[in-house]
Amino acid sequence: MKKNLPISNVEREYAATANILSTTDLKGAISYFNDDFLAISGFEPDELTGKNHNVVRHPEMPSAAFDDLWNTVKGGNSWMGIVKNRCKNGDHYWVDAYVTPIRSNGSTIEYQSVRQKPDREHVARAEKVYAQLTAGKVPSSIKPSKLNTGTVVVASVTASLLASILLVSILLDVELITTAAMFVTTTIFSSVATLIALNPIKTAVAKARPSPTTRLPVTSTPDAMTMPVLCYWQ
Repeated sequence: MKKNLPISNVEREYAATANILSTTDLKGAISYFNDDFLAISGFEPDELTGKNHNVVRHPEMPSAAFDDLWNTVKGGNSWMGIVKNRCKNGDHYWVDAYVTPIRSNGSTIEYQSVRQKPDREHVARAEKVYAQLTAGKVPSSIKPSKLNTGTVVVASVTASLLASILLVSILLDVELITTAAMFVTTTIFSSVATLIALNPIKTAVAKARPSPTTRLPVTSTPDAMTMPVLCYWQ
């Protein structure tokens, strides 16, 4: 993951009325940005045009958050979350980001991002969760004991199925069945292990997002290119 340094640990404040707008191509290269983006990030136009959007990525943001973002938008869905960005001089600013794929003739042609100033309560929650993820820890609020019901059910069914397969192979003493049992066992346990490993990370990213809410639409500003009206929701 790109690591932009140095950092100053100084937060840059900005007006609650600011709308930070940008678009990128399918690889994340910036194709458009507005004046609010320039003013808050501190970058010059030629330092953003054609550059990857991770130029403003803060090193304290966990890679899991961006993995979740890209997996979501590449799947054709919109993503919303609290993001900590880095200014050119090393300061940082928090945004409530909404990223959506733009489609034309049935295909995604670019990604648009609209960012606004987030509630401090949401920032505090995200900061705590992201710090734990960056440190390689699973946030206490989503320890394995609190995994979702679906994962627990999968694990239970797997254990029962495994026991049945092994019992049949022992009773019939058939080498083919034993081999099949070993194969199925390996496959099932690999799948369950992956579910258990990934579920806390995805849940942690979701935990850092704002609570379900509806916000006023964001419309184009005079200096912005024509953009569709975007409604914020979780």
